[in-house]
Amino acid sequence: MAVVKSTSFQGSPMVDVDPDVETWQRVLRNAQGDIAGTLDDLTSTAAATPIVHGGVGNGSLLGIPWVSQCLDRTLDFDTGGAKDGGATDTVFHPWFVVVEPGETSVVVEITIGNATLAANFANRFVPRLRFCQAADFDTAGGAVLETTMTVSGSLRLRLSATVTGITTPGLYLAIFMIESISTSDSVSELTCELVDCVIRKKRNKRRRGDVVRDETNPTPVQAPTGAASLFHQSMDETLFTALDAMTGWHTSRLDRNINGLMEFMTGSPAGTNEDYTHTEDALINPTTPRFNAPNRKVHSSHPLPVIPIVSHCHGGIKRTGGYLVSPSTPASVAARRAFAPYPLVVTELDYGGLTVRVPDVPSGKLSWAILVGQSNAAGFANVRVAPRLTTTPTMVTPTALTGATYLALAQGTTLDFDPDEIASLFSRMSLVAGVHDPLGYCLLATCLWVQP
Repeated sequence: MAVVKSTSFQGSPMVDVDPDVETWQRVLRNAQGDIAGTLDDLTSTAAATPIVHGGVGNGSLLGIPWVSQCLDRTLDFDTGGAKDGGATDTVFHPWFVVVEPGETSVVVEITIGNATLAANFANRFVPRLRFCQAADFDTAGGAVLETTMTVSGSLRLRLSATVTGITTPGLYLAIFMIESISTSDSVSELTCELVDCVIRKKRNKRRRGDVVRDETNPTPVQAPTGAASLFHQSMDETLFTALDAMTGWHTSRLDRNINGLMEFMTGSPAGTNEDYTHTEDALINPTTPRFNAPNRKVHSSHPLPVIPIVSHCHGGIKRTGGYLVSPSTPASVAARRAFAPYPLVVTELDYGGLTVRVPDVPSGKLSWAILVGQSNAAGFANVRVAPRLTTTPTMVTPTALTGATYLALAQGTTLDFDPDEIASLFSRMSLVAGVHDPLGYCLLATCLWVQP
């Protein structure tokens, strides 16, 4: 016996698919062979032309944001500048952005809330976006380095900017910069409420429709067994003997194979059967996942994709390196929420707790980055930072950014985690030598992502 399986795509000639033409046996045979051959290319290392996922690709086709953070922070610019700053000061809040291979554009949207702002916002503030490589304040990887953000809306203003022309994938900083400008208004009235931030891929909108559940379930799903990678019904050559009749089994089984292949490649729901839930609970750390895996352990040419996990801005800082509060003035600290947290002691402590879930990826594939800032000229030689999920991490000395020595980047791939479990992510900071000064370092941003 021989399984019907095409080694190259066969398709059907035009005369076989004309309207009202008879459905010949060769049409079904070729369709089954092409489906089986495509499945073989997807899942078998012995296939004649295996499909691999090692190319540049187009990033994730889903429009899920890289960053979606509720800020709820108020910036108050005052004459003395001891709090959030004074007129003509520039304040920025940074986010890490992991640009995936194949992506060339990034959209950044900031919501500003405060009903009294709308009419005179342009007379009081200049909002800009700086998009730079994480270690280099002056390089944007092919894109425009800095741009003024577009303002729209009324009671709540939406500031937006689209970065295009990115030529190099990797870790970037998207820095929202807002400058207060001198106006006829009192400087004490220069108040700006940061509501939220969304950083996403540039995707065109699609028509949206309601999904209607079919209670009759006309496309029942037969669940795969624990050992099955994909429930594909192979067909023997004897089923396509010349002049033998084709039955409903052939067409329905072929249709199910086609649906299964599309589901395997796209991750779309199994027909209209919403009662069946895809799960891998029966397999722990599977070698051959049953559903929709973009890679398999037995395929060395199927690397993991880049997977952004979390990117969070902990607070802001002045562009010149100054804090947004005065640590020596309790009233300043109590009245402000937009400043980046800073340590009051040299002890190694956790800051900026976040809730995350890390996927089950091999050791060394989970990357992290932390951005710290300072308000004095002491440098970062004695500063140590690292993220913590489960155990005490190995602390890292941050490196000052090219073009902005008051900012420093620490990153690495050594991080213990419990796969597929919800965990708290903290950023640990400490001073290992020298005289402690709360102006010496603060926590600006944290990021986790899967890097193949």
